[in-house]
Amino acid sequence: MPLVRIYMRPGCEISDDHLELASEEIVPACYHTKRHPLTPGSIQFVKPVRDCSGLKDDVFVETVGFFYHDRAEIIDEERAPLMGRAFEELFPGVTFAVWPTLVTAGYWADSVDPSFDGDMSMPAAIERARAAIGAAQPLHQGT
Repeated sequence: MPLVRIYMRPGCEISDDHLELASEEIVPACYHTKRHPLTPGSIQFVKPVRDCSGLKDDVFVETVGFFYHDRAEIIDEERAPLMGRAFEELFPGVTFAVWPTLVTAGYWADSVDPSFDGDMSMPAAIERARAAIGAAQPLHQGT
């Protein structure tokens, strides 16, 4: 269950809820493998940090996933642009920087991954995120 931390430049108008809905689809799709599957929503989302001055992009997304050999085959040089392009497709006009990492440290939580028996490809994840964001009530920044 990857950890997702987001930092935003002052003035970025994306709501926390919309970022979380997008992350619930995009991040698991990037870390999903056949031997170590993830499902939509299988993330730990930390409330975004707003008004981070000094960022070169509007949004900086940091993800941390547990290392498995089949996840390591998707090298981060491929995973990062895949994630970044997906976020930029969902939020046109907003620039994203993405920092995905794999760690060997342990993780424990009582929460379980939501069940899902569907398409975990990035195009399918983008469509699910777009539908979830579209179904959400208009949200104000920082909510």
